[in-house]
Amino acid sequence: MSKDGVADARTAMDEARAKVMESENEIQKIKVALRSVAAAADESAASKNSLKVSALKVVGLPDAAKPTFKIQISSPVEELEITKIFDPLKSDAEGTFANFEGVDPAVATLTVSAFDADIPLGSSAGAADLAPLCEFDPLSPSKKVTQLDVPIVSEDGVTGSIEAKKEDEEAVAISDEKDGDGKAATGNDATKDSGEDEKPVETNEVESPRPVVFCGPSGVGKGTLIDMLMKRFPGDQFGFSVSHTTRAPREGEQDGVHYNFTTVDDIKKDIDAGKFIEYAEVHGKYYGTSVEAVESVKSSGKICVLDIDVQGAQSVKKSSLNPIYVFIAPPSMDELEKRLRGRGTESEEDMKKRLANAQGELDYGLGEGNFDRVFTNDDLEKTFEDLVAAFKGWYPHLVEEAEKIENEKETETKESDKGTDTKPLDSATVQTSLCTVTLKVEYNPSTKDQRDKLYDLLNTASKRKAAAIDKLRRSAAEVSRVTKNSPTKPSEASSSSSEKAVKSGFLNKKAKKKDSFLMQLYNKTIGPNSLLRTVFPVAKNYIIFFGAVTLMHFKGQELALPPPV
Repeated sequence: MSKDGVADARTAMDEARAKVMESENEIQKIKVALRSVAAAADESAASKNSLKVSALKVVGLPDAAKPTFKIQISSPVEELEITKIFDPLKSDAEGTFANFEGVDPAVATLTVSAFDADIPLGSSAGAADLAPLCEFDPLSPSKKVTQLDVPIVSEDGVTGSIEAKKEDEEAVAISDEKDGDGKAATGNDATKDSGEDEKPVETNEVESPRPVVFCGPSGVGKGTLIDMLMKRFPGDQFGFSVSHTTRAPREGEQDGVHYNFTTVDDIKKDIDAGKFIEYAEVHGKYYGTSVEAVESVKSSGKICVLDIDVQGAQSVKKSSLNPIYVFIAPPSMDELEKRLRGRGTESEEDMKKRLANAQGELDYGLGEGNFDRVFTNDDLEKTFEDLVAAFKGWYPHLVEEAEKIENEKETETKESDKGTDTKPLDSATVQTSLCTVTLKVEYNPSTKDQRDKLYDLLNTASKRKAAAIDKLRRSAAEVSRVTKNSPTKPSEASSSSSEKAVKSGFLNKKAKKKDSFLMQLYNKTIGPNSLLRTVFPVAKNYIIFFGAVTLMHFKGQELALPPPV
């Protein structure tokens, strides 16, 4: 082997050694960060992340405007209001910021609605994903601060000045009053003219779309899929039937939004009164869907969505509701248990109940003929696309509505691309957004978020270190092989053979030098770790005691005092 080959092998070994040391240093940094996070978690009871939103400035509104903003996030569903523009001198003033806690950055979105006093101006053109706004470095977990420019457009898609919008609203109101009076008069005249020949007016009543029932074990992802479905089809096509429950609200849940929280006595009274389509007792708590909740959604012409359990679905089948039944199944029971434990909201006893009930629900859900469609949620995006395809087949009007909105967007895009060739808009409209608000978004991660990211980094660094060590071993073996096979002079051969490819103390343990015979004898008999040195401190007390007893027994008379004179 040439000298160049030996040099290349040693270079590869040195690079591998450097990577091992680099990975080890990174692992130590992560462990230090984990200890600091654990200490912070012990000192502070706060375990939720927080998202603080404030409005820095607004561009495009007149000086006399009094802008306010409603900030909505989707996970958890929550809305807060900002009534003041951020002032650095009064940063903690009431109404200056909206503070959300327990945000799920992976799926949450942010939407802004703007008002001038009580007059609605419009809302943000689209929902902003919070994931990129909530990224942070776990090794330096300071809060993430981002500035976000949000254009505000009118809800009808036509933008214009505030004064023009007010004038339009007044004009429409006057026109509606006139049209209403005219129609009323026409109706009265028609009644008089018809006389006895009046016939009842035929109405083409549109049939309400069939409701859809979602079932599946707790933690399978039903709620996430329903949220994604409602966002995919715009125009308020769905109405969510809010169930009743007697359990306590979880973190981030709102009464009337996620559930109607009630008591056992109240829900039993309503059940006896026939006010519920379905109800069931699950995990020791009552759940049910009221007739009023479903009828309210159906009367609006929307697709009523029911998120209920298997017992509830069995009850619905006995009613006249005639919904479409959808079952969401987990990939496996092990994966479902992992998701449930990841919530961290149930005790071990409740966890066992949920898993036992989940197995029964899964057996029924996978039974032939119990559900119209069964989806296995092993990949959220794929499952969602399959669900969307099924809904397009069940509800063709969803496709028409989506195409209509898409065509409107394309028309607006083409008109905006025409540039100077387009006809000038009338005085009530403007070609740009109503205004642009600059938001300051501050994300402060929770200790759990930091810990999870640190463990991910630790696993990655450990795998990288293991790969580097394996490469180092192979490089060291290669160095030893090429050194042994390289033709060198006797003196160089003797010196090179005595060198080790990897120095003692790095990966190889240094061989312990064997002690001499006399040193071994010393260590066994009277050395620091010998049996005599170990036993004597305990035995000396017994030696002193028995020695004193023996002395008193044989020589006790010599210690007697002489009789008194």
